[in-house]
Amino acid sequence: MSKIQEPVPSASAPAGLQVRGPKQSIPRPTMTAVLTHLIVPINHLFDRLYQSKYNPFYRSGTLAVGLLALVFLTGLYLLVFYDVAAPYQSIQRLQDQIWIGRWMRALHRYATDACAVAVVYHILQGQIQGKTWGPRTLAWISGVILLVVLWISAWTGYVMVWDTQGQVLAMAGARMMQSVPFLNDALGQAFNGSNSMEASFFFMNLFLHIVLPLGMIFVLWVHTAKLARSVWIPLKPIMWVAGLALLALSVLWPAPLLPEADLFTLPGVVEVDWFFAFWLPVLSSLSPQYSLLFVCGILVVGLSLPWWWKPAKDTQLQPSTSDTSACTGCGQCSADCPYEAISMVPRDDGRLPHSQVNPALCVSCGICSASCDDLAIGPPHSIGATQQMALQRFNDSILPVTDTDVIAVFCEHNPGARRHLERYIAEHDDVRIYPTGCIGTMHTQILEQLLTTCGGVFVWGCPTRNCLTREGVELLNLRTFHKRPPSVSRRIDKRRVTLESFSAAEGRHVFTRLDWFRQGVRNLDDHTDIIGPQPSRVAGYIKGTLASAALLLLIGALSRVPMGETPTEGVLRIGAQVPGLVIEECRDLSAEELAALPLHMRRPTECEKIAPTYMLTVSVDGVAVLARAIEHAGVHADRPLALDEDITVAPGSHQFAVDLRPQDISLQKAPKLRLATTVDVERSRIYLVGYNHQEKSLELRR
Repeated sequence: MSKIQEPVPSASAPAGLQVRGPKQSIPRPTMTAVLTHLIVPINHLFDRLYQSKYNPFYRSGTLAVGLLALVFLTGLYLLVFYDVAAPYQSIQRLQDQIWIGRWMRALHRYATDACAVAVVYHILQGQIQGKTWGPRTLAWISGVILLVVLWISAWTGYVMVWDTQGQVLAMAGARMMQSVPFLNDALGQAFNGSNSMEASFFFMNLFLHIVLPLGMIFVLWVHTAKLARSVWIPLKPIMWVAGLALLALSVLWPAPLLPEADLFTLPGVVEVDWFFAFWLPVLSSLSPQYSLLFVCGILVVGLSLPWWWKPAKDTQLQPSTSDTSACTGCGQCSADCPYEAISMVPRDDGRLPHSQVNPALCVSCGICSASCDDLAIGPPHSIGATQQMALQRFNDSILPVTDTDVIAVFCEHNPGARRHLERYIAEHDDVRIYPTGCIGTMHTQILEQLLTTCGGVFVWGCPTRNCLTREGVELLNLRTFHKRPPSVSRRIDKRRVTLESFSAAEGRHVFTRLDWFRQGVRNLDDHTDIIGPQPSRVAGYIKGTLASAALLLLIGALSRVPMGETPTEGVLRIGAQVPGLVIEECRDLSAEELAALPLHMRRPTECEKIAPTYMLTVSVDGVAVLARAIEHAGVHADRPLALDEDITVAPGSHQFAVDLRPQDISLQKAPKLRLATTVDVERSRIYLVGYNHQEKSLELRR
């Protein structure tokens, strides 16, 4: 007979209970399996490198907040030296401060990159754990908003520097937003060189760069509003290591300062921060309209995910219910609930209040099942009665157990734990395994009853900060060893129980502890305590240091990824707003026409404003390269004529001819503009044909 005891359907199950045995199966969307195969191996890799206790990705949410605080602190220093009237020069002065300014700027940038990684990983972790729908919808939506705000804030920060990277990002954003009708003309002229960059533009970016992160504090509060005992700051060792590691990277490999932005030069190949500019190749291949639709589509998909990335309705777990007649009013379930879904409601008869579950907040985690000494509350899949039936089936089906055998209880949500235990028990006849859902849902009565049938119970839980129910491992530890109600009976020898919190990647450590525990159970009379060997700290420090160095190098490399192509040609840019091209046609009215009009409207002359359609033609060396009809914008067609065209030209001397005249040649009064000139074109240079408002003519600017 196999020693792995799977729950089987029970005919004696009470009506209304969905018996799952000790195994609690949390339904998840089918698409989650793809992400699981991607994320779990990464988690296990870092478990081996850092130990699961200190795996930074299990604390990705709090780590992101800690890094954001580091960004705030470094940003305050940079703000003191920033000048909106001379943005690039002020950053250059900072870069020249070898002892503090240079690495402070780099730390600000690298911490932002690391924060983006932590936020994205936090989102992926929430998806594979099924924390994206139902009562967690608000947390998911606020998390997406936080990511968008972080992205926009970083974008404005790079534009503030006004180097070539800032120029590329600003022009990409302007190009995308040009598809919005009321922004088309203004954005088309903003970065074509026809106007110098005003201090007001950089002040606006500075304002957004400061205000948006401050607004993130409120969104963070909303993000954690439905969590009990929410934690914002990571463990001190993790925060110190992350901060010092980023500081070392900032000192040894400072962030680069690229050449100053030049609107008359094509950027070419530019080193950009991949974490916030990875989308550039995609959007550059799309038209402005499709670029905006693409970005809006991604945002809509992210915000709507809780309504379509969720399991089928018939597979969703039912929320907890409370038996008010059995409730003694102790309030322990309300205190233990990680999501504040349980409140204590007064009774009409004057007795102690009873528990009441808010289904809109309950996530069916089952923690309350193990909180009640009277088994009066819990979701159907893990309520006390269901756990008792599962234990009975387990006892009826296992091989005879002696007082030296060990039952290994493990969490089914710990990926790979079952596979490792199967291999272990194939070589050890004195071990039985008991699969369960989150170990925080296992009632201490079940633990006590297991101890009556064997020599010891070895509990293998998930890593503390990767527990599906947030606090399951911690709560079982408190109930078993620290007298938190409902605690294990005093009559139980606590040496016969051990709780280990490891991931499946640390199976070697688990089995070393299990070997030690088995030996101790056989020799309880000779041991005052059963404490397994601890992992080598020296080996852990070496692996952690090497892993941190590799991560830092990766962040530094991705912070300066070359994008773009080296220009081989020059550009003739037609960029201008030409006002005053609306003409007025007047004619004298006949006596009959005047008589037909009301007395107060009789004027001898009638005038009509005409906004003619213009034809823009461009010739290079006598060859027409562009012919395009352009109409006046605005509801009344009274806005200036907007010209925005780029024409690539090979290096060398060329004759340019730009002609702007009405399409209707009969409109003799309509202004006509023409520019003919010879230019020595250089590679990567932009030659702007603009409008001189004083001379009312086209002119060439370089």
